[in-house]
Amino acid sequence: MPGIYQAFMTLPLVKLAASYRYLNTSWIFCVIFLCALFIDRLPAVPQPMSRWILIGAVACGLLSIVAAAVGAWPLVLELWRESSLCHRSFIVGALLSVAALSFCIVGAACLGSTGATATVVSGILVAEAMAWFLLPYFSYPREAGIDNDAISFLRANIGYQRILNTTEAGLSPNYGSYYGIPQLNYNDLPAPKATAKYIKATLDPYADKNNFIPDWPVQNADRAAVFKERLSQYAQAGVKYVLVGTDFGFTPAFSILPAGKYAYPLGAGARVKISAQATSTNPLSVTAVSLLVGTYNNISTGHLKVTLCAYATCAEGLSDLGSAEDNKPLRIALDHPIVMEVGTKYTISIEKLDGDKYVALWMFPLASANTGIEIVGTPTTPRDKYLPDLRFLSGSEENLVYRGRSMSIYELPNTRDYFSAPSCTFLPLSHDRVNASCTRSSKLIRLELFMQGWSATVNGEPAPIVISDGVFQTIDLPAGDAQVRFTYEPPGFKLALVAAATSLSFVCAVFISVIRGVLASCRARFRGCTA
Repeated sequence: MPGIYQAFMTLPLVKLAASYRYLNTSWIFCVIFLCALFIDRLPAVPQPMSRWILIGAVACGLLSIVAAAVGAWPLVLELWRESSLCHRSFIVGALLSVAALSFCIVGAACLGSTGATATVVSGILVAEAMAWFLLPYFSYPREAGIDNDAISFLRANIGYQRILNTTEAGLSPNYGSYYGIPQLNYNDLPAPKATAKYIKATLDPYADKNNFIPDWPVQNADRAAVFKERLSQYAQAGVKYVLVGTDFGFTPAFSILPAGKYAYPLGAGARVKISAQATSTNPLSVTAVSLLVGTYNNISTGHLKVTLCAYATCAEGLSDLGSAEDNKPLRIALDHPIVMEVGTKYTISIEKLDGDKYVALWMFPLASANTGIEIVGTPTTPRDKYLPDLRFLSGSEENLVYRGRSMSIYELPNTRDYFSAPSCTFLPLSHDRVNASCTRSSKLIRLELFMQGWSATVNGEPAPIVISDGVFQTIDLPAGDAQVRFTYEPPGFKLALVAAATSLSFVCAVFISVIRGVLASCRARFRGCTA
């Protein structure tokens, strides 16, 4: 409800915790615990009082739902407009479930015995909990696939460098650790303060101090522009590969609003034709286009053909819908480039040639009343002032090193090595060990977080580690060959081992003492029985 989250965030140190992860589950647990205590005490409450308590609780719950719905009403309307029939039926089912639960609880309150009321209410709560657990569980996809080709490519080529996720593509949490693919991120508490400061100051000014993931806080156009401007700085942080979607590097054809979209279905033979003017501030040499499509849970069949014409020159592109992903951009390469200057008039035709399953073009409202754009559909015309999410790719993709079903991978130029130093060559043995050969004394920079607990040796001799670039590690290297080793031991680790050993010894001593006492008691009883 409005105000509760803001009040909670005023508590000391709460802003340093990922409260959006834990707050909801925490208050839900508290409510469940209070309900359990109430049900446990319910048989001892007089019948008239218990009846009015339950009816009052239902009334308060309904009022809370109404208050929350009023605050979220614009969002609810947007979700309702954009939802499919399945999603709308879920919303309606949730409301009906609330009504049924309220009716059952009020009915239980009217029973003659408080013990029976407590039993019925307990059953209702257990049934509700099971329903809310089983419905999502059985609604979840039974099968899921991992893009093993992308994983294999990264494992074979990443070396000791890092990858960077984007909003369109990336490795899910923990997959990087599982497959041994280093990532530039932090998504756990406590977050390293030096890393958060470095990323916010050097890479992403919009980064959150508690976690660094591409779509948190909410993505905006300025953040996306800053990201592209600072790719060279990501390379200096050791990022070799950027994982992106199929429309990375594409220029939007129109200015559209993200909210209020709807699905425009295309069957075999259906076509949409758009006439517009190029709005990009720079000339384009369009080699491919992308369209945001819906494949109805990946069941679309057939081929989608695109024809782009400008200056009486046309280019065509064809894509197999069997390779398209649901609610993702579909990339369609053109057979030759189309040059478009600023203000160039062009037409683009989108046609579904064949296939017995529909494909949907996601249509979005125009951001401004642009009267220079015309759209015609066959057999049905799209809504007025709605256009597809169409984007143009200009130029070549020389830095594209992998394209797959789930992602594309770009290699950043001039990536700084994990181990680097002027006048030195390196043979890395692991992230913590490297053999160096230097023509003169130098300073080794290791792209690892500088923090207490790290130590280093050069040819077996201790070497002090100092901070570099505000976040990385650096040590002095002598001229000639050197064997460098880094070791991490958390501060207080030895003291913790001593404390653990002492505690274990105490527990063992108590256990042995108890066992001896039990054995002595058994022997005494046995002697008494034989006497």
